[in-house]
Amino acid sequence: TSSASALASVRRTSITTTIEPSDGERSGSIDVRGLWGHGFNRGRMNIVVSLDDTVLTTNDIGDPSRWRTVEFDIPAGSEPHVLTVSVVALPGIESGWSWGTASGVLVRELVVEPK
Repeated sequence: TSSASALASVRRTSITTTIEPSDGERSGSIDVRGLWGHGFNRGRMNIVVSLDDTVLTTNDIGDPSRWRTVEFDIPAGSEPHVLTVSVVALPGIESGWSWGTASGVLVRELVVEPK
């Protein structure tokens, strides 16, 4: 189907962590930093942070390299939540440049606390 081919054309790598359910609403934050970012070579890859199916932030991996703190709310409930940090290759990225090994993303300090 066309949707399956569209999904196959998206190149991404992700790390995920599960946030256990809670009876109360909580707040969370995570720090991410792209290592490629020198302020040029933009428009090739994005760093995407999402909670469950909701995108919290998207940053171009070519943006100047600095730590970015992403803050989010975690709703109460009986189901666990999935936090994902992905590197997504954008359409038109040049092949043969080894973008996946030439760049990296650091993740540090995941904080989850009561509101």
